[in-house]
Amino acid sequence: MINKLILPFFTLALIALLSTGSMPEPSNPPTGNTGAPGETACMLSGCHSGGSFTGTVDISGVPDTVIANQTYNITLTNKSNAVRSGFQLTVLDTTNKFIGTLIKGTNVSIAKDNFNGRTYARQSAAQFLTNGETSWSFQWKAPASSNEKLTFYFVSMCANGDGNNSKDNSIKNTRKVIFNLPVANTDLNSNLSKSSITIQDRRLILSTTQNDVVQNLILTSLNGIQLIVNSAATDNIFDLPGNVHGIYLIQYKTDQTMHSEKVYIP
Repeated sequence: MINKLILPFFTLALIALLSTGSMPEPSNPPTGNTGAPGETACMLSGCHSGGSFTGTVDISGVPDTVIANQTYNITLTNKSNAVRSGFQLTVLDTTNKFIGTLIKGTNVSIAKDNFNGRTYARQSAAQFLTNGETSWSFQWKAPASSNEKLTFYFVSMCANGDGNNSKDNSIKNTRKVIFNLPVANTDLNSNLSKSSITIQDRRLILSTTQNDVVQNLILTSLNGIQLIVNSAATDNIFDLPGNVHGIYLIQYKTDQTMHSEKVYIP
């Protein structure tokens, strides 16, 4: 008797699952739909399609140059002639890997895709447009190190709000920024130690105006790989690996001052 009841139950559950395409726009859209490399823009067959809405999607709160470990308040805005909207966003470096930390906001959830390893901000609730506009706010924290160029990929849905996924279409955009490590501003205090860098015989030599001991030196390649992490060194001299050639980012501390700059290693 129990088996006879279980089979109809699972049959009904399967029918309900297969019929989700006719349900209203999902509160949490599937990941991997930002238009980033290897991704769609939520316009596949069986998903949202057939619409002809026009408009723009953009983000604000992110400067042209982002600083390591800084947190930015992002607002994503859809301006269009649609009725209802949602969105999805990710941030990738030049190797197309997710970078930084996304932090949820009002009506915004964060999800990681275990297949591609990327993290996404997306609507936790679809919103109706008012006077042709709607927006979501959340945060993104820059990483401690990365290569120079980062790209925000984002898509926003333009839906007619009838509860079906037909006669809808998406709009997409990108925002490219430059990543930079924090640089000490020695002009604020003439007593702060200044330093110079010399490369000689596969050694990196740091000379400071106040003979400070260099601490916490980090040498990072432009693709974000840390090659040297050293808390201190004798006479401020650091040995370089034999395969280190080209332009690198160097970050270190002298007394109470943090320094960050680029260095060319021949």
